[in-house]
Amino acid sequence: MTKKPIEVAEFQFLKEPALKEVLPAYDNNLVDDKLEYIIGEGETAVTYTIYPAKRAGKPVAIAFETSAKSYGGELKTMIGFDIEKKRLTGVGVTSCSDTPGLGLKVKEPAFRAQFKDIPLDVTVKLKSEGGGIDAITGASISSRAVATAVNTGLDLLRKKGDDIFAKIQK
Repeated sequence: MTKKPIEVAEFQFLKEPALKEVLPAYDNNLVDDKLEYIIGEGETAVTYTIYPAKRAGKPVAIAFETSAKSYGGELKTMIGFDIEKKRLTGVGVTSCSDTPGLGLKVKEPAFRAQFKDIPLDVTVKLKSEGGGIDAITGASISSRAVATAVNTGLDLLRKKGDDIFAKIQK
């Protein structure tokens, strides 16, 4: 397969369903409006694909993918963020190779619902670490990986959010 068909399939089957879960209603084409946001330079550079959700041309929310190390390897999450309210709109899991029946429960709506409406200034932690997120029994590593990925996204928004929001306005 060539690179383009792989990207299209990855978007259609992994990212698009997560985007629909974490973003409020929008009337724009997310792929056409996406922004490649690069932090750093050279080999240490990290690129985030930012998907702005717009209504009548005005950005109302964004979504982007973050990752963290988990039990079975890299876990990827799609994070939705309301620009005006400065709160998470939701979290979707786009890739997880953890144990079926345990770690993969991080994909379930009941677990992911705990991340909705979290404000930008909060550091997400499991209850066992003094936070507000209930870990999945038998899958604390996977649960912590989701929290870590969410914190990576929140940290990006705290540091670079104003710049990202200015760029998607254009």
